[in-house]
Amino acid sequence: MLDLISIIPYDLISWGMANSDSFTAQQTQNIKILRIMRVLRILKLTRVFRASRIIKRWNAILGLPIAVTQLSKYALFIIMLSHWMACLWGCIAQYEDNIVNWEDIYQVNSTSSSTLYIASLYWSVMTIGTIGYGDVPIVSNTEKIVAILCMTIGCATYSFIIGSVCGLDHLNTFMEREDIPPEMVFRLREYFLHRRDLLLHKYFSRVVSNLSPGLQGELSVFTTGEWVEMIPFFMGGPPGEHVRFITAISQRLEAELYPPQELIVRAGEHSPKMHIIIKGLVAQRGRILHQGQIFGHHMLLNTIDTRTIHDTRTLTYVDAFSFSRTDLDEILDSHHYPNKRKTIRKATALIALNRQLRLVYLELIAFRALQENLTPKEETYWLRHRLLGDHRTKTTQARLQESLQLMHDAIDAIETTIKLDASIKRVEQSFVALSLIRTSISLIDDTTRFFASN
Repeated sequence: MLDLISIIPYDLISWGMANSDSFTAQQTQNIKILRIMRVLRILKLTRVFRASRIIKRWNAILGLPIAVTQLSKYALFIIMLSHWMACLWGCIAQYEDNIVNWEDIYQVNSTSSSTLYIASLYWSVMTIGTIGYGDVPIVSNTEKIVAILCMTIGCATYSFIIGSVCGLDHLNTFMEREDIPPEMVFRLREYFLHRRDLLLHKYFSRVVSNLSPGLQGELSVFTTGEWVEMIPFFMGGPPGEHVRFITAISQRLEAELYPPQELIVRAGEHSPKMHIIIKGLVAQRGRILHQGQIFGHHMLLNTIDTRTIHDTRTLTYVDAFSFSRTDLDEILDSHHYPNKRKTIRKATALIALNRQLRLVYLELIAFRALQENLTPKEETYWLRHRLLGDHRTKTTQARLQESLQLMHDAIDAIETTIKLDASIKRVEQSFVALSLIRTSISLIDDTTRFFASN
């Protein structure tokens, strides 16, 4: 649609209308304003910003100094802005009804297009650079409005560029001095280029620390509160307590960046942090985790069998927020969040139960691998012993009934918890726990009937 509008021959339409007897001169003059629709083609230049990733990659390969790349980028932007402002300034006279305009006074109205463009470009560069010789006159009100707009944009742009250019090339100097291998050089440069947003976040955090505690809390909730609310077991409870708790957690979040193919959590190692994915993809246990999902929630457990901890590896560059178990304990130990403490304790119990049942499942797989001709009766017998924790060959039917009753009580407790906090029902661990307990009840019933028949 944009291309269609921009290729319409407005000049020919105006010329044809000017030669027609059915239109007055004033009407044909007004139709010329339609030619400004061509300016919309400038919007197609936004596609250039898609090349930023390619530029970053080439910068990581070539290792150009940061000052050179920054200056080149800003110089290109100044050239583009100067050209746009020159085009705008040069075509003002075409849409004015005044007899005298800046082209007449500056004596470029009867010159070639190149001379007019050079004069307009001279004015735009002078305006952006805040020099202001004043030799190019501003006559009409329309020219004054355009000049004010261009001065405002040019001054703001020039001030921003002067304040942003800096020469931080310590990384390149360090790698050259230490003779770092080329492959590692590329990865370090690429990480450094992606890390700029993280550096800005840490800088803004230092600025925010100068605010009052109340303002810090409001700003933290506004910027990171939505990510905290994606954690299921942090939801629920009285509204006032919930808002204060989300505020406290938001103020403890730490921004982190991980490159592709990096292990965030190693198999068998207990991580003290929970992560919320902001951007990127993470692989864990054959699943792909994406924006808004969490991992590392086993940090809620005091003790955990490390066999249930699997590798967590990044697939792309990953931006994440993290907070530690220490921070969570400090918040809960303040005794300001009694309902949150109960909710998190219930979630911890479900996570622990899920981990323990998963461990039993892994042991069952290993037991099947060791026992080649394992019959269903022997498998049931082993699973009964493992679940009940009783390895004696003789087990009374009463003890089986007692264990069965305990499992029914566990199901009732979980269902009661779900009624109190509906968000727990959406947690994967609660569904897995209920399924495994019901399966265990079925196995115990079969075992009880087996002993009753014998």
